[in-house]
Amino acid sequence: MPWWGWVLVAWPVVAVVVGVFIGHAIRAAERRELDADRPDEPPPPDGPTGTGGQRTPR
Repeated sequence: MPWWGWVLVAWPVVAVVVGVFIGHAIRAAERRELDADRPDEPPPPDGPTGTGGQRTPR
């Protein structure tokens, strides 16, 4: 295969790798930005969460 054949085959692979890397960096930056805007959440309660459990008689 001539040298330009390798270029034709390699450039889509390089483009996909660069795209995945840039996409991952953008998602990580958005997550950091969203986490910075979110107020501190209270910790979860130690007891039951109120879902399920026993019913009280009527």
